[in-house]
Amino acid sequence: MRNLIQHIPAGTETIVFDWNGTLLDDVDYCLSITNAMLQEFALPKLTRTRYRDIFTFPVQSYYQQLGFDFSRHPFPALATRWMQSYTADVATKVDLFHETETMIADLKRNGYRLAILTAAIESDVHELLAHHGIDEAFDEVYGLDHCEASSKVERGKQLYASMGLDPGRTLLIGDTDHDFEVGRALGAPTLLLADGHQSYERLQPLECKVLPTRYG
Repeated sequence: MRNLIQHIPAGTETIVFDWNGTLLDDVDYCLSITNAMLQEFALPKLTRTRYRDIFTFPVQSYYQQLGFDFSRHPFPALATRWMQSYTADVATKVDLFHETETMIADLKRNGYRLAILTAAIESDVHELLAHHGIDEAFDEVYGLDHCEASSKVERGKQLYASMGLDPGRTLLIGDTDHDFEVGRALGAPTLLLADGHQSYERLQPLECKVLPTRYG
């Protein structure tokens, strides 16, 4: 994880991290919750490989690929139900990726400003950051105020304006093609980690640096 520092472009002043699948190692936990719902609705369960091949933003499109019929089960109700299961045990069952705390300490020691831009519920992320003891490392945390995991672009624009960020001196680090889309919309370089919620095969064609693993 500490090797990420060598991939930071020269001149970078601020690093904006995604949360789920980037700092928080919650892929298997998310998969278990999704499979429990699929079983309840008599839909085919996912393997880990299949999950990472089809997971996407907005999450509503992903639910359609899973086979949910929104005319019978509206997406907002499904998303709320999934999030209730997620928040119930995430603090006790999910940890940060190995060496995340050390990497963050190294970045702060080297003078980088840090922020989080996430499609998760902002208040929930604040609670988890405090739970893991890294909340004070981040100047800003921008998330959503609902559980439908839609686009982060508008919140990203608000974050950049609030912090007065120069896109050319700001690196966005994430684990999905949506993080790349956000970086492109903000005019900022993006570094993607392909050991989160999407596979290397999904991310590799994108026009940014993609690491097969953060530990390489």
